[in-house]
Formats: sequence, structure tokens, C-alpha cells
Amino acid sequence: RRLSFQGVDAVLTTFTPINVLKLMEQRLELWAKVFEASSEGIIIMDAQQRVLSVNKAYCRATSYEFYEVLGEHLGMLLGNAAGQADEALHGEISRAISARHEWQGEVQLRKRSGEFYPAWLMISAVRESGRPSQVSHYIGIAIDITDRKRTEARVHFLARHDVLTELPNRAMCLETLKAAMQQAQVSHECLAVLFIDLDRFKVINDTLGHQVGDGLLRSVAQRLQQAVRSGDMVSRLGGDEFVVILRDIKDAEQARWQVEQRLIPLIGQSHLVEGHELKVSCSVGISIYPTDGQDLDELMRRADAAMYDAKASGRDAARVFDPSIDWAIRERQSLEQHLRLALERHEFSLHYQPRLSASSRKVVGVEALIRWHSPDMGQVSPAQFIPVAEE
Repeated sequence: RRLSFQGVDAVLTTFTPINVLKLMEQRLELWAKVFEASSEGIIIMDAQQRVLSVNKAYCRATSYEFYEVLGEHLGMLLGNAAGQADEALHGEISRAISARHEWQGEVQLRKRSGEFYPAWLMISAVRESGRPSQVSHYIGIAIDITDRKRTEARVHFLARHDVLTELPNRAMCLETLKAAMQQAQVSHECLAVLFIDLDRFKVINDTLGHQVGDGLLRSVAQRLQQAVRSGDMVSRLGGDEFVVILRDIKDAEQARWQVEQRLIPLIGQSHLVEGHELKVSCSVGISIYPTDGQDLDELMRRADAAMYDAKASGRDAARVFDPSIDWAIRERQSLEQHLRLALERHEFSLHYQPRLSASSRKVVGVEALIRWHSPDMGQVSPAQFIPVAEE
């Protein structure tokens, strides 16, 4: 400014260093850019947890304009599984940030449409300068974890379901069967376990390829789901083996009726796969809880045994477990075990049966026959052991 100095006109000039102010301005400008450029949603709140500002990432994720959430309380931004404001969670967050001045956890954030999306929310307290015990603001950072939750759900799904058909797998089948047996025990009801195996499926795989075979398995899985009631469960154990759990049935006849009148005919209808019209049949074994077993493994084993009996009887049929099936299986297993040891123990003997000419009565040939004398089972009929040996 102009002034008179010792009788002479003069100009007084003062200089104040503002490098600190310029640095602060630069930092504020940088933080403003970071705030808006951040890919994570940022929420700035006052000490009462009312929204003062949000960034563009938050607006993109929620479809809100920034001014629409100004003044909103944090609790109004959070939701629960019922699609309502989650007051319980907000109370937990408030207690945590009051005690520790920070909180983080999984939340549901509200969108403008009224829907909610999963996010990982981290809230930190900003203290007043010179008064560390006094909170002036809260900063919330929200990370959208929709993709992560979807991946987790898929991993969890695949841990309990078959990849090809998306039916429950063996683990979930056994878990469900165990729970169903416990419920049936309390309610004094019956349930049926159906063991289903496709007939000659290997031929389709070998001749038309695994891609067609996989398509057929998916088609069969859909048909099985159509054949049962809503409370029943269809699962795939692997290969072409399926298990169905029928709940709340009266007796074995009801289960057999449902299999023979609905399930087998549905499976037997043509399946259009990769341009091929395929016909396939199935063999079904049925065991009933509690009459055929009160143990999970026993119930499954007996349904499996009944299925093999259905196959041995000509396929494309259903068999209800009968004690005679169990006896026949044990007999066959015993026969197989003895048969494997018979050769090395020299229990076989060779016999020749001559063929004579009826006119000349001369020997024109011989038929070689094998006989088996087992020390444990005695003389075993060729009709009994030859088919097993051939197989």
C-alpha cells in the first residue's frame, strides 16, 4: 500500500510464504480426485452417522444420485434378507464403532430400485484435531462382492450337486436320506429308496460318443424329476446310476406302482439328443424304510441288490427287495470267491463224454466236460458255476 515514509512517497510490500497452503490445496485436490475416481463406494458421514457425501462409485452401484442420499442415516442404507432396513445390524455397527472406532463386515446395501446387493463395508472414525477422543466424522468404504458371492454359491452348489445334471450328488443324497429316515421314525411313516441303472448305457457311450451319452443322462435326469412328487428327491451317484427318495408312502406296493406306471414309462420314451432319437430302458431296485432296514447303508445296499435282481431278470423292470435276493447275492459272492481259488487248488476235473454213431456204434468224437468238487460246497453243478465262470 502507498504511504509516506520519512517525507517521501513510498510503497509498503509484505510477503507471506504460502507454500504450505498450496501444498494443502494440492493434497485436497488429489484427495478429491481419489474420492471420485475410486472403484469402491465411499460414504462420508457426520458423528451421528448421517450421510454428508458419497462418491461416483457408490452412485453407480446403487443407482442413487449423490443428493438423494444426503442426510440419510446409515441404518436406512442397510438391508436384510427380507428386503427391509436392518436395524439389528445397524445397532451392532453403532456399538462397535463407539467402542473401537471401526467396524467391518458383510452387509446388504440398498439400491434405488429397492433391491439390495451384498457388500463388504469398512467403517472408520475420523477424530477431531487435538481431541482424539472426539469423533467428527465416519468414513465408510463399500466393496461390491456380488461376483464373489455368486462364485461362492456356485462352489457350494457343486460341492453338493452333480456337475453334469445338477442333481444332488452322493454326499447330499446320503445326507438327505439320513434326515428323511429320522423324520420318518418320528412320524411313523414309510419311505422308499429307488436304485436306478440305465440298461446297456455303455453301448450308447461307445457307439455314439460321450457327448451324446452326457446329453442322454441330462435328459434322463429331467424325466426322473418329472416322475416324482415335489417332496421327493432325485440324485445321481455317478455314471448311469441314480437314486430317488420317495417320502411319505404307505407301503412297497405304492412305490412299485409309481415306478412301474410313471417312472419307467417316462424313461422309456424317446430322448432327442444331438440329433439322435434314443430309446433307453432302466432297471429299478426298491427298498422300504423301516421294513427293509433301519440303517442307511443297509437300505442303500438292499435297493442296489434289488436293482441287480431286476437286471438279472431281463431288465426294464422294477424289483422290491426280498430276503431271497440277499440270499442269492451272498450265494453268488461265495461261489465267485470259491471259484477264484478252485483252479490253484486243483479242484476241477476233466471228463470226456463219448459220441457214438447210432448206425455203427463206433466212437466218432468226445465232448470235454469240466466238473468241480469243492471241499466246502461239495459237488457243484455245472449249471450253477459255468455261467459265473464265463462272466
